[in-house]
Amino acid sequence: MRIANRVFKFLVIIIFLSFFSCIENKEPAYAETKEGMHEVNITTLDSQYICDAFNGGKFEIQLSEHAKNMFSSQKVRDLAEKMVIAHSDLNKEPKALADERELILLSIPTKEENDAILKITSKSGSEFDKMYTDKIIADHEAAVSLFEKAAENANDTGVKKLFAAALPGIKHHLQMAKAVRDSL
Repeated sequence: MRIANRVFKFLVIIIFLSFFSCIENKEPAYAETKEGMHEVNITTLDSQYICDAFNGGKFEIQLSEHAKNMFSSQKVRDLAEKMVIAHSDLNKEPKALADERELILLSIPTKEENDAILKITSKSGSEFDKMYTDKIIADHEAAVSLFEKAAENANDTGVKKLFAAALPGIKHHLQMAKAVRDSL
């Protein structure tokens, strides 16, 4: 009974924290330019773009780590390996920008992300490969939309630049995932 009670409390805390996976610092943010330091206009929406990109990358890494061990097709393993490397590198940029803007990024998987990982990793063989690639495709389609919106609508020029620069890589990941899925 005690173990069940502890597990329940732990799950309640995780669910609560997942609603606050990105915390914005209320202090003004500053950026250094050739003219010196100036306050930047980091809005809640800009903060959310950074948070969503960072957490999306973390999820891709976590799911792909599983895929590296559960694949049936070598192409799926290769894709998973590329996703881990690429998203580990890509996540350095929103993290650095968040640090510059004094934003705190918490990476707590959402219930939906945990459910997706459990559902996909409960499969094996070609069924796993298909579900993994389908999820990678869906997530990258959502990421392309997010990156396009942020590149166009962010108030902070640093946020705009980050998303505009990363967008071609995200689109390339989408193309790779579709090619692997189509080859299965």
